[in-house]
Amino acid sequence: MALTLIKSCTKVGVAGGAFYWSVQQGVWGTPQEGADTMKRFINTIVPSDGTSPTPRKAEKAVVTKSNEGVIRSSWNQGTKTVFECLRDAPEYAGKASSSVTNFVQDTFKS
Repeated sequence: MALTLIKSCTKVGVAGGAFYWSVQQGVWGTPQEGADTMKRFINTIVPSDGTSPTPRKAEKAVVTKSNEGVIRSSWNQGTKTVFECLRDAPEYAGKASSSVTNFVQDTFKS
């Protein structure tokens, strides 16, 4: 019982802290504050060349006869993977739903 209470309080504290931090960063402020926050975030993740707030553009990929087959098979494999995940989504959702239900029942049972 005490362990469950500690876990719950910890989760609420983490969520509250994340919300407080996002308010302090300006995420929930005016559109201008949101845009400034996004610029800071982008520059933190991918530093720009200093002339603009956006990252440098990647060079255009060169497709030749030697790498065309590799690119096509990689694209096809990615497409297959996405559609397989979409196909299996109802099954995964059902398993996740039953797992959550069991967890909640076990939590409140004791």
